[in-house]
Amino acid sequence: MSVLNSRRETEAGYGTLEVVVVASLSIVITTMALVGFSKARSRYELTQRAQTLTSQVERARSIAIKLNKTLTVGFSTDKKSFGLTCTDCPEAKGELSSITLPADLQLSAFPTITIRGNGTISVVGSAATITLVDSKGRSVDVTLNNSGRVVVGAVVDNTGVEGHTTASKSTSSTTPAQ
Repeated sequence: MSVLNSRRETEAGYGTLEVVVVASLSIVITTMALVGFSKARSRYELTQRAQTLTSQVERARSIAIKLNKTLTVGFSTDKKSFGLTCTDCPEAKGELSSITLPADLQLSAFPTITIRGNGTISVVGSAATITLVDSKGRSVDVTLNNSGRVVVGAVVDNTGVEGHTTASKSTSSTTPAQ
């Protein structure tokens, strides 16, 4: 036993094989985490783009109620920006500037949205759901209904699987009494 004890006392640290195994496991775990983070970030960015579009509609709705005036919101003729399209609303245009859509974002529809002074919304020209698709094939739906509610759905990968890291935004408000 004294030979084994003296041998162990002279050996210190880890063996080469142990270090290689731990390093390999660390690399695999880090790679998996980075891939997952990258996918989550892409889903988050697409959700943020949808929420920016939603916020534009909600802000226009608030202005229409505040001014008790009918406003129209829609896309520019080149389909690169989204904002107020009414010609007789300089005060509203002063409060709400147009947003520019990213070049890598495709939309399923380009509706004109009429927002009345009582807060109700009507969609002209296409469906009340706009699907935003990014360059990786991920999509998210923005649904507008006539009560003024705007809903951002979950991000769906091009495989048809819903992403679990996305946030849904549902804004509901009541129509003010006049």
